[in-house]
Parts: sequence; structure tokens; C-alpha cells
Amino acid sequence: MAAVKRPTEEVILEELFVKDKALVGVQNLAKMLGTDSHSIVTALKLDDKVEELDPSNKAVKKWMKIFNLILEMIKQADSEITKDAASLRLKKWLHVPQIQLGNETPLDFMLKGKTRQLTSYLEQLVL
Repeated sequence: MAAVKRPTEEVILEELFVKDKALVGVQNLAKMLGTDSHSIVTALKLDDKVEELDPSNKAVKKWMKIFNLILEMIKQADSEITKDAASLRLKKWLHVPQIQLGNETPLDFMLKGKTRQLTSYLEQLVL
């Protein structure tokens, strides 16, 4: 499952993309994560005026990798899961405190710029 490829692969998080573009909308991402756009651009170290994110941007790539790892973990647990159910589980999982993350949520880690630690944790889960 891929969260960021368009249009050649199945896109799980279609709602992230700007219509008819291969760019992620900041407002779309904020809505999906249940947070505000300022928190997102701050965490990604981008200008507040940014409205669209290029998935090839280094910081954005890290977030997309996290989404992909979570989706892979979900798919490993349930190989028959639908695209919509996988998307919903991803959104919920981002808000569940994890003991291994000091009882913080994965989203907290992302917003605090701790993507390396979160990615390492997720890679252990997916193996």
C-alpha cells in the first residue's frame, strides 16, 4: 500500500492530495490529523504561507514514510482490510499514546519533529 504515489499505485490517503495534483494540501493534512495547519508547517519547518506540500520535500517524505509504515503494519495485521478501513485505522493509531514512545502519541512525535525516533519504532513493528 502506498500513501503518496499518484496515480500509478493505489492511493490510500487520497484525501491528502490537492485535486488533480500530486501535491499534499496543508489543510487536507491538518484535517486528516485533527490539528491545525500552523502546527504542521511548523513541524515540517516550512513557511506559514505554504498551502501545498511537494511529497519529494525531505521533511514531507519523512511524514509520508511514517504513514506508509503504519499502513504496512495495518495491512500485516489484516491483509483483507479495505482502503477506507485502513485509512481510518491509521488516523486512529496516530492519536493513541504508545508506551514505547513515553506515552506520547505518534502524532505528538511528528509535531515535535521526532520523526527519526518514530520511524525507528515503526520499522521494528513492521519487521
